[in-house]
Amino acid sequence: MYVSEFQGVYDLSNLQLTYMIGNSLVWPLKVINTTCNLSSEIETTQTMFENFYQQKVIQQKLTWLNHLSIVNIELHYTQKLYSVHMTFLHASIFLLFENSNALSYNEIEVGVEFEYF
Repeated sequence: MYVSEFQGVYDLSNLQLTYMIGNSLVWPLKVINTTCNLSSEIETTQTMFENFYQQKVIQQKLTWLNHLSIVNIELHYTQKLYSVHMTFLHASIFLLFENSNALSYNEIEVGVEFEYF
């Protein structure tokens, strides 16, 4: 797996990511098209990993299955550290609240722009 090599190449001290690389012979999943706004940190890191991966493995294309992703968010609340595991969609909604204490359903819908088709 290329994760340890990738983490050594880029400084990801504020963001810990683990990538699992599979192919259709090992992991026969049907690709479901989904779109969702990514946080800038995740989008930047995914782009960096794509560039790194394509330099190592020229003949294979990466397809992101964000709808299968699990996100671990560590947060400080009432002077304690909490580690919360959630789906990618839930994390996208959760991260919208970094800049606001309250959001309407419409604001969340516009902020996440999740489409499943």
